[in-house]
Amino acid sequence: MIFPFNGKFKKIISSNKDFDQIVGVINGALFEERGKNQKPPVLDGNCLVFANSFMTRSIFHAIQKGKFCIILNGNDKILTYKFYMYYFFIIYILIGSFIAFLNKPIISKGYLALYIYLLLIWVASVISQKLFFNRIVKSLSQ
Repeated sequence: MIFPFNGKFKKIISSNKDFDQIVGVINGALFEERGKNQKPPVLDGNCLVFANSFMTRSIFHAIQKGKFCIILNGNDKILTYKFYMYYFFIIYILIGSFIAFLNKPIISKGYLALYIYLLLIWVASVISQKLFFNRIVKSLSQ
């Protein structure tokens, strides 16, 4: 994991659902959270890949793209979810660096506030992605 630009969650699930049913559950959850205006996820081998518009109004607002990979091992399935936040950090780092370049005392406080804001958004994004992943795992385990 390249901290803090991406995150990864992994879980072993005991389920009698096959690959197509698992992909259907993940697609449904993505559609609920992302809405119908986003591009649909693409199946790439055993992975379901989705991309987001920049700064959407959902739990994926800071997520550039994500990838759900499913490994079938009998009744046990290994589900991994990896998400990327490159654009989010690049935009904020560029804005913060521009503010620091101006180097005025009032702007320096704004620079600090910007990085605190960035940290809070990052924490909220990681927590929301973990809760989203847990919700998918719970629905697959039923």
